[in-house]
Amino acid sequence: VSRRMASNGIAAAHTDDLGSQLESNGHGGEGGAVATLTQGEVDKLAKGVLDQVIGQNVYTYAESAAWNQLIVEQLTTQLVKTQRPYKFIVTSALLQTSNGSGLNVSSVSYWNKSTDLSFSFRWENKHMLAVVNVFAVAF
Repeated sequence: VSRRMASNGIAAAHTDDLGSQLESNGHGGEGGAVATLTQGEVDKLAKGVLDQVIGQNVYTYAESAAWNQLIVEQLTTQLVKTQRPYKFIVTSALLQTSNGSGLNVSSVSYWNKSTDLSFSFRWENKHMLAVVNVFAVAF
């Protein structure tokens, strides 16, 4: 099950591999106008990554850190492949749902509202909830 969610949190992930992709993608702005990134595109990419990384697995604390790392790295890679003129910040939070825990996540940004974007995506299976946030900052 996947849903959009209005609240979001802040953290950053970076790998050398992602940095080289950013340098070689042409920033998506060359050769004409580029369509802006949409919530629908982010939803599709995030759902694909979460379905692949977690699927129907049961939450385990021991695996959660590795899952989170894979989620942010793979989603950032997919976003870079869209060749849009943005620098991306991707966050992921996993919560075990079987124990009735609550979650409240929020963020604030000071940026250019006409060019910079943020998206939030909620995903869940029977055992856990994931909240993924994408911040797209224009070059």
